[in-house]
Amino acid sequence: MGSLVCLSRSCYKRIMMEEETTASGALIERRILLAKLYAPLGVLSIGRDFGDEYCLQFNEFGYDKTYRYYDEHEVLSRLSGTLSDEALLELTRRHPDAVTGYWSFYGQHYTFEAGQKELQLASRWPSFQARMEEVYQRHHRSAWAVLKAYTEVREDHHPWSSCDYNRLQYRARQLGGKTWKNALIALEIAGIVQKRGTARRPGERSIALELMPLVEHVLREWGERLDDKGEVRAKMGQPIMRSSRGIEVRRGILAYLLEREHSGEARLPELKDIAQGLGVGETEVDDQLDILESLGAIRANRTFGGGVAPILTGAGKILLEELTEDTSSEPAAPSRQQPRRAVRSRARGTQYAWDVFISHASEDKEPVRSKAGRRA
Repeated sequence: MGSLVCLSRSCYKRIMMEEETTASGALIERRILLAKLYAPLGVLSIGRDFGDEYCLQFNEFGYDKTYRYYDEHEVLSRLSGTLSDEALLELTRRHPDAVTGYWSFYGQHYTFEAGQKELQLASRWPSFQARMEEVYQRHHRSAWAVLKAYTEVREDHHPWSSCDYNRLQYRARQLGGKTWKNALIALEIAGIVQKRGTARRPGERSIALELMPLVEHVLREWGERLDDKGEVRAKMGQPIMRSSRGIEVRRGILAYLLEREHSGEARLPELKDIAQGLGVGETEVDDQLDILESLGAIRANRTFGGGVAPILTGAGKILLEELTEDTSSEPAAPSRQQPRRAVRSRARGTQYAWDVFISHASEDKEPVRSKAGRRA
């Protein structure tokens, strides 16, 4: 019974897909609690000790007389509905060695500390909610973005949920911008988000499954606060006012990347190259690159040092055409690109004049040579 809990994926999905209208929150928590506290055969052994009709069909190894293996979902469903709170408390007190010391549990109705192996009919949710509120007061939209991204990309495996770090990073950056990482670190320090470093899934992030209802409730509250400011609508793609300055810079970035692609330049442009080419600040270019990446117009290719080497995509070329068409009927607004274009035009004119001068000079020398030859 001391082995880790290991429910099959299909079994776990059947547990979590049951409607809350047919099972109370306490009943759902009890199922997760049993799965976390006891190994699968340990849960079967409890059912046998309590004289459950279904569990008595199977031996201690989980097989019946016809070598049919028991159904974990069926055992958890029967025991969660049969065992009372007092029976659960008595069970953990009398047989503490049967409890796995791997998981802690922080539900709305039950609390279990793995180190102490003590089950309590109490809730730590007010404490967790206060910690999340403290993080929100410091990071606001970034905190909302991290938790919102987690709920969207998480995967439910056994008695836990987790998500890939890269997927979390991509979505949280879309929702919360570049400051999302600070909010993630704050949530980790607060004990809301946990790191899961395994060989199969390095760098995963996890939130306890029994805390997910609380997280979703807090997200709704935060979303209402941010929605009053228009920040959620802006990040979720709903209609917002667009900045003409931002559109101009985005169009300039796409045109710059397309020009380099047509020129056959092998080296990818860096942030400073784009900023110098457009005559704008690097911070402004970096912000617009974030927007273009979220639209799928570019692949940013960000480096560990904070650099970026964007690549134009097919969607970016279409977006460039749309932006050009949108402004083709409007009078061209003065921009910082015009002086550079003028300089390039003057440079080309100067080069042309120099070539003409050299050409005429060569033609003038030829007769001199011929005259010199006739003199000779």
